[in-house]
Amino acid sequence: MESKVIVIVCTLGMSSSMLISKMQQYIYESNLPVKILAVSSEEALKYVSSHQVDLVLLSPQVRFLKNEFVETLTNQPTKVETINMSDYGLLDSRNILKQAFQLLAIDSPL
Repeated sequence: MESKVIVIVCTLGMSSSMLISKMQQYIYESNLPVKILAVSSEEALKYVSSHQVDLVLLSPQVRFLKNEFVETLTNQPTKVETINMSDYGLLDSRNILKQAFQLLAIDSPL
């Protein structure tokens, strides 16, 4: 399976960075073909327009940008979804990864 790229978008990219470190640990330990990174909302549209991205997960505080991402990525197979507010607030990396894997049709033991 080819590697999948997930971009998590939040206001400044800082809260997502904490979340991503937990997610990356699980991905590494499970040897899954997934790359995940955090991008600030200010840089995100430019980033996803110029890089191969399979999934954009929007943090709850930037969920209002969903339509803009969908429009920007119309000609790409990139999926765009919002992270559940309670999962994000609790930094529940397991549930967020589960959501991402379901959207990308990746089998995982979650």
